[in-house]
Amino acid sequence: AHAMIQSVVERMYTESEENRFLEVTYANGDKEVLYFKDFNSGAMIQNIVDRAKKMAIKAFLEQGQKGLRVAHLLQACVDEFKE
Repeated sequence: AHAMIQSVVERMYTESEENRFLEVTYANGDKEVLYFKDFNSGAMIQNIVDRAKKMAIKAFLEQGQKGLRVAHLLQACVDEFKE
């Protein structure tokens, strides 16, 4: 469980190209890149968990695959960030 949590937290908080959300240009010309981590909240984390649980249930019903997997959580992060 610890490794699962670690993987998801790294995905959510990494300042990578895929996690870029927007670039802000200030009046003085300075620029700053904001990442999804800058907008995280308890509600967003809850949404990610809820999405992952739905994916796990769907995987069980369609393929008989039991349990919540890291792949479910990582895909839920991507899906949540897209919205």
